[in-house]
Amino acid sequence: MHKYLILPVLALVALVSCEPTERTNPEAIKEAERRAAAARAAAEALAAESAAKAASEIQPQEAPVPLNYATSLLEIRTNAQDFNLLRPWEKAEAEQNCVFGVYLGNNMVLTVGHAVKAATYVEIALPDDSRVVPGKVVRYDEDLNLALLTVAHAEDTSLFESRTPLQPASPLKLGDKADVWSMVRGLVPVQVPLVVESGGARNRMPRLVMKVAQPLPAGSWCGLPIIKEGRLVAISEGYQAPTLQLSAINAEFINRFLASSAEGLVSSAPVLGVHVELLDSPIFRRFLKLDDKQGGMYISKVEPGGAAEGAGLRKGDVLLAIEDMPLDNQGRCRHPLYGLTDSMYITRSFKPLGEQLNLTISRNGEVQQLAVPLNRDLLETGLFRENKPGVQPRYTVWGGLVFQPLTKTYLEMLEGKASGLPLELLELKDRSKELRDEGYEELVALTLVIPTAATQDYESLGFCMVEAVNGKRIRNFAEFVALLEAPTPNALTEITINKAPYRIYLNRQTVEQCNDMLRRQAIPRLKAE
Repeated sequence: MHKYLILPVLALVALVSCEPTERTNPEAIKEAERRAAAARAAAEALAAESAAKAASEIQPQEAPVPLNYATSLLEIRTNAQDFNLLRPWEKAEAEQNCVFGVYLGNNMVLTVGHAVKAATYVEIALPDDSRVVPGKVVRYDEDLNLALLTVAHAEDTSLFESRTPLQPASPLKLGDKADVWSMVRGLVPVQVPLVVESGGARNRMPRLVMKVAQPLPAGSWCGLPIIKEGRLVAISEGYQAPTLQLSAINAEFINRFLASSAEGLVSSAPVLGVHVELLDSPIFRRFLKLDDKQGGMYISKVEPGGAAEGAGLRKGDVLLAIEDMPLDNQGRCRHPLYGLTDSMYITRSFKPLGEQLNLTISRNGEVQQLAVPLNRDLLETGLFRENKPGVQPRYTVWGGLVFQPLTKTYLEMLEGKASGLPLELLELKDRSKELRDEGYEELVALTLVIPTAATQDYESLGFCMVEAVNGKRIRNFAEFVALLEAPTPNALTEITINKAPYRIYLNRQTVEQCNDMLRRQAIPRLKAE
């Protein structure tokens, strides 16, 4: 019985074992093959992606090329020779200058002004010296110490094709950061970070004093561009290597200079014509009815014919503030760009010519406001005018006596000498208002005596003022020359001076003979008016 039961069970097992499986079902085999192929493709794609990523990490990547503002640089080379103020028919010793300039576009180059002062020849060169062309001065501002140059010949403008033009931006202030650009041997650009550390002054104009992060390359340190956010914010004027301090002309003056349409030699700093003193004495302060804690400067003199006099400023006034910037007890204002700055520098720089400077003064204890029109009348039409660099001074030689107008430039030159300003001329500076009231438009001085037959017994004279010729009071230099050359009945010329013997007598015939001798032997040109 058990034997028959076993057989059906085995048959059932056999039937179950004969059902289709993945290994025996064709559709299942095909699906498996498709899945395997898809997996292989995904693996290959992942491997390719990984390989590409690994290759990119191994291969060096090319970094973006930074802007090179050294391509805005040019070299300015000049020969300069000014006139000798003591011997005005001669020129002083020649000087050579080499500074950098910044290309502004439109064939114009900006550089520091002192490099072209009294220049007799100008060159503009690529820093690597691969090309040098003659240049010319478009405009030079002696006060701002800036100059604008271009090429002397139109065909040389191709010099600028490799240069990157820079445009001026807003001025820097204390704490601002920027970069100064220079070059090593005209080939390797150098970018040095800097920060505005303080304010300074040069030529009685405010300047930036910057701390550079590392020493600048050897060579010229003048005329380098100072760049912030791709624009020109200052131009270097000097460098103190031991302290890593760079002096620079701020963009406010660059913009003012470039806005001018003038050509040639210009002077743009206004002149008020006031002399000031510190208020150190507490007794004097109380006399002036000033608060003990109040700052200010005492106005000790107001020059006749100047802007200050025209605006009503008087001797004895106390200057309290300039453009609402109060003065401290050392006469300084807190300038928005340069910090604590001498008030006299601010009067020359805060606003350009033609505008008005607002002053706060104390007069007899009463606070007043004055608006001073900014001009240069004092130096252009006053008693003591200016000699322009590179322009021959006016003079005339009469038998060996040398006469010149007394100018501010001449007096400052004498003051700088060890002997100082002669008393006879110092007295004239103190009497300027009185002399103006007497009708003098400018003063004429006997400045030098050349030994000749006509000047015998007068060799010790010099540095004195001429008051009259043949009894006629003179008002200016042109009038003096005309009176000197006018014929006289007795052929004698009488010159009145403010120094013993107070009168000089010259025989016209002897003078003419000595003039001929001087022309032939020493001074080819006896007069320049």
